[in-house]
Amino acid sequence: MCAEREWHALPALMLTAHLENGGHTVAYLGADVSTLALQRAIADHEPRVVLVSASLSSSLVFVRRHVEAATASGVPVVVGGAAFDAAGLRARRIGATAQALDPTDLHTLLAALPRRVPAVAPLRTEAAREAFALQAAIGPHSDVVTQRVARQGGAGTTALLDQVPHVLGSLAAALLTDDPDIVVETRAWLDAVGVARHCESATLAEVWSAITTQVADYPRARHMLDGAA
Repeated sequence: MCAEREWHALPALMLTAHLENGGHTVAYLGADVSTLALQRAIADHEPRVVLVSASLSSSLVFVRRHVEAATASGVPVVVGGAAFDAAGLRARRIGATAQALDPTDLHTLLAALPRRVPAVAPLRTEAAREAFALQAAIGPHSDVVTQRVARQGGAGTTALLDQVPHVLGSLAAALLTDDPDIVVETRAWLDAVGVARHCESATLAEVWSAITTQVADYPRARHMLDGAA
């Protein structure tokens, strides 16, 4: 299945087909799976393991919620997808039981997984608190940034502003995982979007300025943004 608000369903669907061809029984839940939907599926299917796919770094906060829901029922969680780093840092910090790098790796992991796992401990660091607070307010923050930058206009502005929620979600993920590389990667990606859409450099600079101003009440987030500039 895909994390909540994660719509890149093809990798998860391909993995489902691969596992079924290998003799596994899979309940494919699709894209944008809510925590409630996962809890219901666990109750209905009593799975051996929950597999969560995430392509976007902004999905990592939602993956953490799935980890909490699954392990609360004792079910191991294996994560995978482009949102995760190859070294497994992000997976470990959100409490996943394991991370699969590819389908072959997953087969090996499935054989070695524990039958039951304890519930993950709550994340109570200041950075985690900031992450959850920022995630909860992404809509209002995005609206303020959009209104400020839209007044300036310019080529490609809409393409950039459409990505502001993802940028803020990635910032929340960086806080949650204590991984500033997420911010560096997201900044490079948005800058590339700006170039591809022929955005004026002043417009792109204004987007980052507006985002930085908007997160002024999140000191750790602001520090990560400043470090990625």
